[in-house]
Amino acid sequence: EGVPPAEYVLQQRLQRAAKLLTKADFLPVKEVSIMCGFEDANYFAKVFRRVYGITPTEFRTTGMYASIGRGR
Repeated sequence: EGVPPAEYVLQQRLQRAAKLLTKADFLPVKEVSIMCGFEDANYFAKVFRRVYGITPTEFRTTGMYASIGRGR
């Protein structure tokens, strides 16, 4: 609640990215960023880090995803 629409959409895209990073680990991070609507992989990494506290690559290699996406 109280989340601006643009921020909400961003969060949805990042959640999808988080899923793809873990389920489809054969996809390059750049490819995941494009599939989730981020043309710029650097921007994607920056936003991802702002939300999750680590880079997409770290997220993928550390298994951080276990704590995310439990709410569905």
